[in-house]
Amino acid sequence: VTGVQTCALPISLYPSITNELGREALRWFLETRMRDIPKHTRDLIFEVIIFVIEHNYVECWMGGTIHVFRQIIGTAMGLSISVSYAIIVMIYVENRIIKDARRKKWITHYGRFIDDMILGWKGTKEELLEFRRRFLRMH
Repeated sequence: VTGVQTCALPISLYPSITNELGREALRWFLETRMRDIPKHTRDLIFEVIIFVIEHNYVECWMGGTIHVFRQIIGTAMGLSISVSYAIIVMIYVENRIIKDARRKKWITHYGRFIDDMILGWKGTKEELLEFRRRFLRMH
C-alpha cells in the first residue's frame, strides 16, 4: 500500500507494568470481559491475582548470605499468572491507545504476540514516535 510503513515495536512489558496499571487493567478486564461471572467471584479473582502479583519474593546469594527481596517494580516473569496478567494489561493498553480515534486512521493493520507488535503506519515519523512513547509509558 502506498505511503504505509511496516513497523515492529517490541515493548519491555513485564518490567513496565506498575502495580497501579496492573490493578486498573485487571479490574477493567473483569468488569468488561467477564460480566457473566458474579461480582463477588470477580472480586475474589481480583484480590487473589493482585495478592500473588504483589507478593513475589526472590532469594539472592550475596557475600555467602541469602537475602530475600520482595519485588515492588514491574511484574515477575516467573509466576504462572504473569503471562495472562501481562496480556490483560496489553489488551487494556490497546483499548486506550490503538483504538484512540485520532490514531486509528494512521494504523492500516495491527498484530501482536504478547509484547511484540507489528503494524502498518500511515502517519508521520513524529506521530509514530509519539505512538511508541505512549506504549512505552503504558498509557
